[in-house]
Amino acid sequence: MNFLSDQEGIISRFLNESSNWEPHLHQSREFILDCIRGKNIPVITILGSGWLLDVPLEELQKQCKKILLVDIFHPPQVLRKIRDLPHVEAIHQDVTGGMIGQAYQLVQEFRKTGRKRNIADLQSSGFTPDIAAGFVVSLNLINQLDILIVDYLKKFSIYTGEEILELRKLIQQSHLDSLPDAHSCIITDFEERVYADNKLERISPLIHVPLPEGKRKTTWEWLFDSQKTYYSGKITKFNVVAIEL
Repeated sequence: MNFLSDQEGIISRFLNESSNWEPHLHQSREFILDCIRGKNIPVITILGSGWLLDVPLEELQKQCKKILLVDIFHPPQVLRKIRDLPHVEAIHQDVTGGMIGQAYQLVQEFRKTGRKRNIADLQSSGFTPDIAAGFVVSLNLINQLDILIVDYLKKFSIYTGEEILELRKLIQQSHLDSLPDAHSCIITDFEERVYADNKLERISPLIHVPLPEGKRKTTWEWLFDSQKTYYSGKITKFNVVAIEL
């Protein structure tokens, strides 16, 4: 499903857009620190830790006894970076709640039998940790959970647009439902804005379920692609929201 190539694409784009990405990454790191400042947080779990670009790792080590980095795949560079940090642990986990495996099985069944399963029959448990997760951070992740799965399914033209939207909602809502109340925060881009010739061409929603109001909320803009490569000849920006639950 191209998870590895997608992760490589993220770091490549960051290297080309670092000055434009840094305000967004800084805001993400600062929001996490604001959420735990002055609190007793022995364990913090980062969902979607990736390349650690938006993870305030050094500061978290000073405040938390244990840092759990959760992702479906951890880049070797990250594993080397944390190798000598005894309080930091990398956990490989599908945080879609099993939807990756189910999507793969859907395709295999369809290719063998020609029959498609009902989207409503799918089950997603969201994030289900095997150990005490403490304070949980959903880090620039929610709108990413369904993208590669949906792109994979679209290759086989099995489901209608309405069914695909139903799947997106299922994955995103299951993730939100699995976050612990009063012990978590969410950072996610929720809207894509595409500009052509310095004019706003279109706005696309990235989150398809209601987000919680939370205790505290802040928003900002992320200049994602200034070099006009994500969409050829067009600038792409994301609107981001951070919510403390």
